[in-house]
Amino acid sequence: PGGIPRYFSATGDVGDGSMRTRSFKRTEENILPGVKAEPVPRNLKSMWVKSDNDRYSLRRHHTWRGRGGTLKTLLASLQREVLVEPLSGGGQFSYTFHLFYFSMADVYVVLVEPLYQGNIGYLARLSYNFGVRGMYMVGGPGELTDEAISRAMHGVWLLDEMKRVTHLKELKSELDFLVGTSAVSWFSQKKHERIPLTPRELGRWALGVEGSVGIVFGREDKGLSREEISMMDLMVTIPANPSYPTLSISHAASIILYELHLATLSGRPWRVPRKITGYEKEALIRQFSELADVLPINPARKGSAKVHFRRIIARASPTSWEFFSLMGVFSEALRLIKEKGR
Repeated sequence: PGGIPRYFSATGDVGDGSMRTRSFKRTEENILPGVKAEPVPRNLKSMWVKSDNDRYSLRRHHTWRGRGGTLKTLLASLQREVLVEPLSGGGQFSYTFHLFYFSMADVYVVLVEPLYQGNIGYLARLSYNFGVRGMYMVGGPGELTDEAISRAMHGVWLLDEMKRVTHLKELKSELDFLVGTSAVSWFSQKKHERIPLTPRELGRWALGVEGSVGIVFGREDKGLSREEISMMDLMVTIPANPSYPTLSISHAASIILYELHLATLSGRPWRVPRKITGYEKEALIRQFSELADVLPINPARKGSAKVHFRRIIARASPTSWEFFSLMGVFSEALRLIKEKGR
């Protein structure tokens, strides 16, 4: 719930000059008395004060930097593991916490039919390193082995919560945007399906996006199929030696996830216009596709135009106002064409 990640850390000033650091897991039973939901930035300095009646209050001062979330839940373990430690002098005690949000709340890793258990584990570890919200697996092995679990290290919880689907199409209703990865890129305008972003460009793009983003990694031996690539909103590739551009899936994932995480640390203005949701994006694309279908255009060109439009919308990340403007134009054009056809 909200924008608070499942895992984060807090460094506490105990009050006697010493510092303690804890890592916490978000739970659903952790709403402290008197705490209301409110927007918070990724860097939040908070002072929790315990009163004589064992209730906690929050004194706030904010640094508006990074991508914000919504404070809806706090950690039961925060109360249990930290705030129960009294000062040596007795009486009322407090901690000042600097919360560093390791989670990019809307980024997910998607593995398409992975071949090797070790790679599944490595990607879980990387996902935890760089604050990924969760993982999906399309097809793949029936059960995870000890190899995957051991290589995941502290990211094993991502494997425990990983969702499995049988086909990539199922994720269109789960995630707002799908970003495909490929070692091969064609910059010819005719090869529209694979015109990619670099990982750094992807990071800048992600700062302006609202909703969930799935980074899709293909099979280790043959990557994503042409059909799967056509389903992607964007493609990303890592510039490398043209003589040998293919990286292992774990190395590619580390670069892409690092750049996404780095972009979140750079921050963005707090007040930005609301971007379209995944549902609105798909509605706009359907309207464009319906308009293209009724026009006297070569069927092959219609297909490429639809892919082009999907990529344009994903790159532009329109605001809700721009969405309604485009929908109005497309709807009116479609109405006039259908009336003329009668």
